[in-house]
Amino acid sequence: MVSPDDYSGLIATAELGRLYPLTTGYGAALSDVMRIERFSAGATAGEFVRTTTGEFVFEVFVAGSTAASRVRVLRYPIGADSAGVDAVALDGTANSVVWAGDGRWTVTVDRVNADFLLVEDVDDCAASPCHPQAVCTDPYGG
Repeated sequence: MVSPDDYSGLIATAELGRLYPLTTGYGAALSDVMRIERFSAGATAGEFVRTTTGEFVFEVFVAGSTAASRVRVLRYPIGADSAGVDAVALDGTANSVVWAGDGRWTVTVDRVNADFLLVEDVDDCAASPCHPQAVCTDPYGG
């Protein structure tokens, strides 16, 4: 785990080998970056193989958060400086971020061997940007 922001990302680069640019439509980071890798036994004794797919559940504490918080999880590929992808918004997945109480969030993802960062989704309708006759729709990551 490492902060994505400390020293302009220098610590994240030194520890995890990349920067963590925020994806448009999301606010500041709510957690440290968490690198999650999973391995299974290989064909020979002492050999381990990276196993990417398969449900993985973890819990994260976000200080000051409540059930009304708009918490999302961004997934970043290891080793590339690309923007994170909202893991919950991916079609065909059962990925989720669920309020567990007392500042805790339970995150379920369909694959690992990636870096994960909890962020808060920006409420695009909060400033009433739409025409008075329109219905404002706030997509995640808007």
